[in-house]
Amino acid sequence: MAATWKYGRILGHGVIGRLFGMILLRISEREASIILHRIQAALYSSRPFYSIHHRYNAATDWLFAYFFPDNLMGDLLIIFLNRRRPMAFITSSDLCLVLIHRSLRGRLLVWQAAIMVAMALLPGNSLAASPNQSYEVGPGRTYARLSDLVSADVLGPGDTVLVYPNGTASYNDTVIFDTHGTADRRITIRGVRVNGQRPILSSNNNYGIVFKGDHYIFEGFEVTGAVGNQYVIIHRADHILIRDTLIRDCPGTGLLGHDEDAGSLTLDHVEVTNCGNGLYQHPIYMTTGLPGAVFRMQYCYLHNQKGGNGVKSRANRNEIYYNWIEGSYYHELEMIGPDDGTGGSPDSPRHSDVVGNVFIKKQDFATLVRIGGDGTGQSWGRYRFVNNTLVGRSDGAVAIRAFDGLQSIELHNNVFTNANGTGMRIIRDTEATWHNGLRVVAGINNWIQAGSVSAPELIGTIQGTDPQFVNLATGDVRPSTNSPLINVGTSNPASPTGYPFPSPLMLPKQHPPLRTIAPVTVVDARPVVGAIDVGAYEIGIPPLYTNRVYIPIIKR
Repeated sequence: MAATWKYGRILGHGVIGRLFGMILLRISEREASIILHRIQAALYSSRPFYSIHHRYNAATDWLFAYFFPDNLMGDLLIIFLNRRRPMAFITSSDLCLVLIHRSLRGRLLVWQAAIMVAMALLPGNSLAASPNQSYEVGPGRTYARLSDLVSADVLGPGDTVLVYPNGTASYNDTVIFDTHGTADRRITIRGVRVNGQRPILSSNNNYGIVFKGDHYIFEGFEVTGAVGNQYVIIHRADHILIRDTLIRDCPGTGLLGHDEDAGSLTLDHVEVTNCGNGLYQHPIYMTTGLPGAVFRMQYCYLHNQKGGNGVKSRANRNEIYYNWIEGSYYHELEMIGPDDGTGGSPDSPRHSDVVGNVFIKKQDFATLVRIGGDGTGQSWGRYRFVNNTLVGRSDGAVAIRAFDGLQSIELHNNVFTNANGTGMRIIRDTEATWHNGLRVVAGINNWIQAGSVSAPELIGTIQGTDPQFVNLATGDVRPSTNSPLINVGTSNPASPTGYPFPSPLMLPKQHPPLRTIAPVTVVDARPVVGAIDVGAYEIGIPPLYTNRVYIPIIKR
């Protein structure tokens, strides 16, 4: 009898009521919990079993589970799964070991010993990880397209895939990555430049690239939409890093985080342009459902979009560091709560840390950033803005619009200016619902253009008519030598009393890209000369490229 579930198959001998099974898998703790749930659902849907027991070793990633019916009689089934495909659909080729005994009665220790002895007799079935493999994709290579490689079902943890350009043409391909890597052996999908040309991935399907397996690095590509293509990249996994990639020309959403399936995602040195559509399709639309998931976006360049908000995020935690975002149709950045039907809970706040970014309005839409909610879900979170440069465009410009439920806002070392010289409203909270009915705003040493409507809670504010950027007309918002932004920042941006921000990036360590993407192997360091300058850039510092040091993703 076979009881099926989403990720595999329980194989039995005889009727389900007499099945007595044990399963040994090498798998992540999250995957183990999913599989145990699926086993239980499959077995109980046929006939209730008294017990399903398991032991999981987090140090080695091995799951041992056994289950039995009411009479403790029947057949013993032991399955050792191919460790290179820990969450793929199981076929007969994956079964390295199947032992069947009639009417077995025994103890757990005996069963484990039997498994270990039997495994030792199988050639090549040691507990050591399989060696990393490398595969090539492209014209004249082993695999013509990425989907051919995925269909071959050869990927495993630690493997690297090198994808070469298809000349100057795109690969018309739809790819779903569902094999899992591990935290220390991520699967790398790498585009190889030839004469400066990245491989181009496109699709006529509703989507192009889908991540369903955890622990991937995806880098070095140009990814684009096509007619009918609503999502260029879909994120339905955990611990995905996308870097050194151009996402362009999508009729709908450029990158989508897929609700409850989505965990942590990092965008690093990613350019996104000419994406979005109308009010509901965004160049980047990130959601997360896994507990503690983090959305980090760093060193990215977003510009010249067709619709939506430049970045719309419903993530558990947002870390928005060192980005240049301009030319969005609506908000440049929106960080709000889940649209899961609950409306968001004060008991599960979602926090956002925004440090060292440039936000510039090019369209006539008034607001640069929206926080809290959008009428469908509220974050009830804390929002922290440090050393950002925000440039409005129109009369009635608003820097930050607080909407629905939130806890606190803190603003330190930011520049708030309007290109037309009329100032802006710093915080609009007409539609906000403050936690416990108490407005909590704090901040120090912000530069705010004269004519603006400031927030009374801010202290140490510097006012003036002109921040004296190098050249605002051409988009160079670094401070010039006579700028009032120089040496007037604070090195101690403290949170509001009673509302400490969890694990903040205290001060910026790098500059954002200056309307471009720097080489992915280096970053533009920001050494402080004197007191820290206000805004996203330090005065008089030429680009100082240093070797990359990644800020680790930590689930909060």
